[in-house]
Amino acid sequence: MEDILSSIADYLSELFAETSGFNSVYFFAVRIALPLLALIVVLRCVFSLFSGSFEPEEWGRLTLPNGSYVTLYHWENTIGRARTSDVLLNYPTVSRNHGAILRDENGNWTVYDMDSKTGIKVNGIDVVGG
Repeated sequence: MEDILSSIADYLSELFAETSGFNSVYFFAVRIALPLLALIVVLRCVFSLFSGSFEPEEWGRLTLPNGSYVTLYHWENTIGRARTSDVLLNYPTVSRNHGAILRDENGNWTVYDMDSKTGIKVNGIDVVGG
């Protein structure tokens, strides 16, 4: 390890000996300092991705008519039978893209009908399309 460090120090001293004054400062900043800083930033980003487990934030719960509930993990959730839906309801009366639930900055939820054939009801009241 000491051999590697001494060879790096020798290499750097030879490079600085070839340049003088402003050129050596410019050389150090552009050729050595900036790439090292970039490497440090990339390594910190990579380590932060792999350090610890990710716990998704629970934004709310959607209670279904049968008493079960679906946890909402986003501020904007789509409802439907499509595999890409955030809330997947596999019922024949549910369209592929049935509706959407959005949360505003005050924490209030709004339900939008996305032109479904059977419509959407919230607490027995029809929801007008969005």
